[in-house]
Amino acid sequence: MSPRLDIARTRADFEAIIALQRSNHANEVAPDRHGTDGFVYARHEPELLQRFAAYLPQVIVRDPDGQIVGYTLAMPVQLRDSVPELTPMFEQFERLPYRGRPISQWTYFVGGQICVAPAWRG
Repeated sequence: MSPRLDIARTRADFEAIIALQRSNHANEVAPDRHGTDGFVYARHEPELLQRFAAYLPQVIVRDPDGQIVGYTLAMPVQLRDSVPELTPMFEQFERLPYRGRPISQWTYFVGGQICVAPAWRG
């Protein structure tokens, strides 16, 4: 069986995303592996992901046993203040033009962070 796409819906789903996130955080991946294995930067809590999901679907990948082995987060602009590490990016959106006006004046969301369990990469 192949992995399948799904939408995170339950507390257990959000906790599984957090577990995958923590095991692939920059502080957990050996520095000499950052360039080859990659890593994630921001840390979240299940409650915040549930808030994201109230606005936008949070896409996950399940292995044949139903375990979450990958995810991509979608962050609504309405929650821009919930991840302080991203404040500089949102400040840039106030100044960065797209089609003649700042990105912040468009309807948009932020895609990412994206993470895939090591055994499922490649």
